[in-house]
Amino acid sequence: MKLYKNKTSVLVVWAVLFYCFPVLAVKLNGVVVNGEDSRVPVVNALVSVGHSSVKTTTDSEGKFSLEVSELAAGTLINSVGMMRIRFLGNQRLFDFSQAEAVERFSIFRLDGSVVFRADLGAGKRIVRIPAISKGLYLVRFTSGQRQITKTWIMSGSNSTFECIMPEAIARRSAAVGNVKLLLRHDEYYPLDFETYGTTEGLLIGMRPDPRAYVFDPMQVHSYYFTLSKEDSLKMEREARRENYVRAEMQFNGKSYGTVGFRYKGSFYSLPNCFDLQGNREDKPVCKKISFKVKFNKFVDTTRFYLMKELNLHSMSADDSKMHDMLSYEMFRKMGIYSPRTAYVKVYINNVFQGLFVAVESIDGRFTKSRWPEYGDGNLYKEAWPKTSNINHYLLQLKTNNDYGETPDATGMVSFYNAINSSTQQNFVQNVSPFIDLDYWVNYIVVDRAINNWDGIMAWYGSSTSDASNHNYFLYEEENPGGKCWIIPWDLDNTFWKNDPFIEDADIPNWNEVPESCGPMKVWGTTNVIPPGCDKLTSLIAATQWNKFVKAGEDFLATWFRSDSLQDKIDKYQQVISDVVEIDPVVEKKTWEAEVESLRKDVVTLCKKFDDYIHGRKEVMDTSDYSVPFVGNGYLVTDRTNNFEFTPVSTVKFAYAYASEGTITKLTHNTENPLWGTADLLFNFEYAKIEDNERYSEWSGMGVLFDEMADLSELKEIRVNMKSDAMRYMRVYLASPVYADSGADTEYGWTDFYVGTNNKIYVFEMSDISYPSWGDPSNPDILEEVKRSVTGLVFTPSAMFDAAGELSVVPDKGYLAIDNIKFVFE
Repeated sequence: MKLYKNKTSVLVVWAVLFYCFPVLAVKLNGVVVNGEDSRVPVVNALVSVGHSSVKTTTDSEGKFSLEVSELAAGTLINSVGMMRIRFLGNQRLFDFSQAEAVERFSIFRLDGSVVFRADLGAGKRIVRIPAISKGLYLVRFTSGQRQITKTWIMSGSNSTFECIMPEAIARRSAAVGNVKLLLRHDEYYPLDFETYGTTEGLLIGMRPDPRAYVFDPMQVHSYYFTLSKEDSLKMEREARRENYVRAEMQFNGKSYGTVGFRYKGSFYSLPNCFDLQGNREDKPVCKKISFKVKFNKFVDTTRFYLMKELNLHSMSADDSKMHDMLSYEMFRKMGIYSPRTAYVKVYINNVFQGLFVAVESIDGRFTKSRWPEYGDGNLYKEAWPKTSNINHYLLQLKTNNDYGETPDATGMVSFYNAINSSTQQNFVQNVSPFIDLDYWVNYIVVDRAINNWDGIMAWYGSSTSDASNHNYFLYEEENPGGKCWIIPWDLDNTFWKNDPFIEDADIPNWNEVPESCGPMKVWGTTNVIPPGCDKLTSLIAATQWNKFVKAGEDFLATWFRSDSLQDKIDKYQQVISDVVEIDPVVEKKTWEAEVESLRKDVVTLCKKFDDYIHGRKEVMDTSDYSVPFVGNGYLVTDRTNNFEFTPVSTVKFAYAYASEGTITKLTHNTENPLWGTADLLFNFEYAKIEDNERYSEWSGMGVLFDEMADLSELKEIRVNMKSDAMRYMRVYLASPVYADSGADTEYGWTDFYVGTNNKIYVFEMSDISYPSWGDPSNPDILEEVKRSVTGLVFTPSAMFDAAGELSVVPDKGYLAIDNIKFVFE
């Protein structure tokens, strides 16, 4: 689509003089307005040159300005004659008598639907159009392979239209001076425009999307579902089958009739929460389960704000209740086609179920709204281009596969073939017909910045041939030459401070060439393949890294800033605080503590991502790690505790404890220590406890100070650690204050794993927290605890399955500890 220069104002129709010429650097500016009322500016619309880093947002008046370098994409052609197109408003006539090169003429609404179309011949140069209502339209002229589109305000019988352009240029198929502008806004349909030489006074109309009301992030809408007793029991009993039952739905008090309603989460959540007979497991994450609504399941014509489906996610695995909201927005801010989200209250038979997040469904309605002219293409779920086997794609096809249709996935096979035949030298040329590399780079920028560890970079499997990633969709445009676009999905496992794959299990990152493409272990049981073993991923890293860094810098400078993320957290906290207070399965004080942890984590994540894209790694001072330790094993704060000493049998500087039946052994180890000549080695063998409780097996070890230590000015603690497998860990401060206060929990660090590589772990005092499983009614005694520390306690977790039982019996393992260092402010 193309835009032209506004010579008058946004409320009056204009004439356009259209020239194409080469420009090395130029400023593009204009205003973005509501396409249904051009007096209303569109504020905070994302305006970008393609999916490049040249982008900005509109101001309070809808205005924008962009500086574009190397604008021209061709050679200056001297004009031979001029082409003039006129509209005679009082007669509704378009006059092409002075525009012989135009072969087809079309008028579109802003959503891409056709209002009028006519083919022109030698004897047909004047065209009468039907009566159309006032508003903003797109007018397209086709000449051979060339299409030129401009914006037109139809304001009634007085409307005029005049377009003048060089005839030679109009006949030419190559674009000269062409800039593609993308416009994105959560409340409007997306628009793609091409400027063709026009640089100033651009007037762009965006069509409002009625779905935006449903996904207003600053409101909490209410959904009521009324089910019969029989259907309520059926939905529970047949939860794992994900069969819809009938429900009468109300939205904010307005009835929407009978809809389909079911539980959601077939691959993990439902098998984890229901046995085969439909009995619900007594687990925290099973107290609130996600739902899916299908509005046209029983009445084919039913739509809900144009939608056929809606997801209501429980956020049970996200104690902050903000990961989905933040993550999807980060993708959208970077111009990625991404679902919208909003907080909601859900009621079933007038019983409040709690706070949920409504997530826009990725389906045919979604694609038609994001690609208004080309929205009927193939939508695939988790069908990465990794094979020439067409069934791989057909099995994951979500559109164009209804009864009577003939699915066609040959485009994905061609995409794979282009990748498979690529080298670093020809990769860009080979894949450019299939994907927009700028778009895919922007996707990866957000994916890496938010620590989306369970997304496209998580390749589960034991070999490159059988490994697969998940939590995304691919959309293949229907038009000839249409590209393939990636869409994020299921983003609750984001905004973790540590990536359990890269940081805890030492899986190479996507831009790192792995030493081997054999399986690596995550959590001690799960096989994964490094993402760099996938050819598409590795070639994007090899050829687009500089572009990735530039896009990452822009992301850090605009949307992924600690202060702006903190503002978002503040706003979301205000929006849902009252709802959390009455949520039947959320403890408000626990939620508040998790929100505070999230605030700390976003600061860390921004810094980590900045360090990552610039290759910064902190070099730890290890100069005293092998210096003989002067002492008897008790912790000291003025030097590194490296355990390089001969222990005295009468000195008990460390201890171990465990659940019933678990065997432990704590030794001053001199055989293959982590560093130097000795470390502390904690061996354990978890024995299964036969009871009706979950996570019943536990053990830990403590290292003591000789005298109580004051750590109130402590900045961080550094510890070398290694385990037999990737084990979840907890480290906390031991203090007698607990017994004195009656508190039953410990301040420490819980959100990390220890793996099989010897690593230095850093525990910052700014991240110390009261664990979520503790009693929220306990008093805040952190400052008192820090002044009265008796030691450090390390608790490696047993290997548990989804039911909270030992996955291996007995579970034998170890934790090695060395070089404990206290760093003060």
